[in-house]
Amino acid sequence: MLKAESPFLIVDPQSCPYGEAGLEPAKAADQAACMEPDIIPAESADQTGQVGNEERKFTGKIEFLRSGEIEEALSHNSRQYFTGELKLPQHLRFLRDRNIESGISNYPCYKWEQPHYHTVTSEYCYLLSGETKYVDLACGKEYHFREGDFYVLRRDVPYLQKCMAGCRLFFLKAPGINDKVVLPMDERMYAWCWDWELAWGSAAGTER
Repeated sequence: MLKAESPFLIVDPQSCPYGEAGLEPAKAADQAACMEPDIIPAESADQTGQVGNEERKFTGKIEFLRSGEIEEALSHNSRQYFTGELKLPQHLRFLRDRNIESGISNYPCYKWEQPHYHTVTSEYCYLLSGETKYVDLACGKEYHFREGDFYVLRRDVPYLQKCMAGCRLFFLKAPGINDKVVLPMDERMYAWCWDWELAWGSAAGTER
């Protein structure tokens, strides 16, 4: 609904987690915060759209990918890039970006990734669904991430990854370059990858 004394669109109180306005006076401040729009302070905002006496020329644009085309592309391949300067073709059209590579890795069935590391980039990951486990091969520490977790794979860390069926993660690599260095698999890595429940410390085989 619109609030007469305010130029801002106010959300329906029913959608606010604090309930309807006015029913619980003790929560009035929370209700107000729930319905308050995000506003940039006037002293830091460009209120005029002008620089000096010249009208500002805006050159950016909003680009997007629709959920339907993303899901259709993921039905063909488990990894699709949203942004980057891709050299190889993929099913999904991508938004060209020289600085950032981003996309989704989707694992409808149990899978592991070839061990590797990056010489320049860091990879930022947000787990949208499911579970995944990593091993830092340099120190032998194992990590278990679940839906809603965020983590960063810094450059120059060699790692091994296995994913439960239903795992889906959003990733972003900065800078957006292909600097992956693949590592060979040994018996211990294979043993850990084949068994979701097997801990790295219990994996038998050849030590690296």
